[in-house]
Amino acid sequence: MTNEPSVQPSLEPTGSDSAPSEEAQKSEPEPGTEVATTTPEPQKDELALLSVSGDTELDDIKRYAVIMYHAGFFGDLKGTQTQQVAQAIVKIIAGREIGLGPIASMQGVYVTKEGRVAYMSNLVAQAIKRSSRYDYRVRQIDDERCIIDFRERARALPEHRLRGISDDEIPYESIGTSEFSMEDAERAGLARKDNWAKYPRAMLFARALTAGVRWYCPDLFDGPVYTRDEVEAETPPEIIDVELMKVKGDDA
Repeated sequence: MTNEPSVQPSLEPTGSDSAPSEEAQKSEPEPGTEVATTTPEPQKDELALLSVSGDTELDDIKRYAVIMYHAGFFGDLKGTQTQQVAQAIVKIIAGREIGLGPIASMQGVYVTKEGRVAYMSNLVAQAIKRSSRYDYRVRQIDDERCIIDFRERARALPEHRLRGISDDEIPYESIGTSEFSMEDAERAGLARKDNWAKYPRAMLFARALTAGVRWYCPDLFDGPVYTRDEVEAETPPEIIDVELMKVKGDDA
């Protein structure tokens, strides 16, 4: 039995597989060369936005914003690429002003088209708790009412130093109470909204908390503090039924 020689497939084109034209050959890249992508050239405004400014902090924020944009996880960014990156920059800057990192800022900071900044209530609560000057205590919270007591650390006195008491050990004094109820929500036209019907305690807490911050510790933030629910309301947010407690030493 003789071995038939194996037949190798021809590399030459046959039949309808005609040789490529000169234009096709010119368009094919040489072996080992990199193929250029089809990404469009950045526009002038994009280049200006993302250019290195020399300000290390701002350049870091820009890099974070570009990462957030390309990650595609943040659906509240709208518009063109330039607009979305710019929106991310604004959110990160707003969050940094109260000590938040980039991720927390992207998740918890909301900015309206009018430029009003809103925060998730848990971020406002964190800012108060991180403060060495202010604190709060929830006195009551249920589906009908939330009452929050706000406290401020007493001023350091020479006697504290003499006794070796550090600033963190100086006791707090009550400065006031913020209250928000479902009756308030009804008057403001909020009670029938979806979030208020499903999560009344969370919504009452958020309103009482931000109202108290605006009254008792506004210096924690660079501007008025609102929740997204407040800035999206048809009427400007107001502090409703905030009961001022008697401050120690005030005989009025």
